[in-house]
Amino acid sequence: MTKRSPPKRATVSSWFSRVIRERDEYRCQVCGRSFRGLKGLSASHHVPQGGRGALLALAWDLDNATAKCDVPGGYPRGCHAWMDAHPLHHAEWIRDHIGEERYQALKVRSVAPPKMTPELKMNIYEHLKSELKRMEALRRDGVTGTLTMEANW
Repeated sequence: MTKRSPPKRATVSSWFSRVIRERDEYRCQVCGRSFRGLKGLSASHHVPQGGRGALLALAWDLDNATAKCDVPGGYPRGCHAWMDAHPLHHAEWIRDHIGEERYQALKVRSVAPPKMTPELKMNIYEHLKSELKRMEALRRDGVTGTLTMEANW
């Protein structure tokens, strides 16, 4: 059996962004504005994703991002920029949004993230693809609102 090479970082990041936006129903989680079919909504990371090495694993951590607008809304440049400009408020908002237990676990992972290996990268990629497929099926079945994610990779 031939071993598959892990996908490129940009490919995994693209799937991650799609999963976050679908999970959050293409709606800014701060101001509530809907962006279905429009540009202006990003999968905004809470802990910076870093370039290489250890923090790379956090780039695709499902608790480490929410959909936030990048256009005028709650701030002249959108909620994404407002949160980035107000880190203490952002930290409180994250805690309220994902809950205390998940917030504390994310803090631990931000200090000691898992080592990114080719196998982990492939697992994350496969998990994101299956999650998007599952969520799209739920949407076709009429499920609305923010979706609960299957376990983080």
